[in-house]
Amino acid sequence: MKKLEEIKGKYLNDEIIKRIFKKIIQYDFKCFSIVMEKEKHKKILNLKNKNDIYFDMVLTLLNNIGCSNKILIMDNFFPKRQKDKYLKQFEINLKKSGIQILFEDSQKEFGIQIADVVSWATFQKYENKDQN
Repeated sequence: MKKLEEIKGKYLNDEIIKRIFKKIIQYDFKCFSIVMEKEKHKKILNLKNKNDIYFDMVLTLLNNIGCSNKILIMDNFFPKRQKDKYLKQFEINLKKSGIQILFEDSQKEFGIQIADVVSWATFQKYENKDQN
């Protein structure tokens, strides 16, 4: 059997995702999602870089959940120039929050992998009306 380098929601069947959820609910954590209705935002989706949209959504989520003095670990898939740009935006918009942002390799950061599974399940629920 091939060794799995990273847990990705899109490669898991529903049964494995359910088992992951049953395991993670044993821990003290909070999980938040933000959902964009694509039909209502087609103009934005066509005009903006997908990474810009992603960061706008992260910023909106952080502003709405009211977290402070926390560490936000994000997947390290952005080019350095974009990371610097987004970090400046976070500084401007979240300067009083005390949130520290780190970019890490998702293969090495289990929390990012779990976030991917949660994100995938949320996407399936809203995009494909999958209630599993």
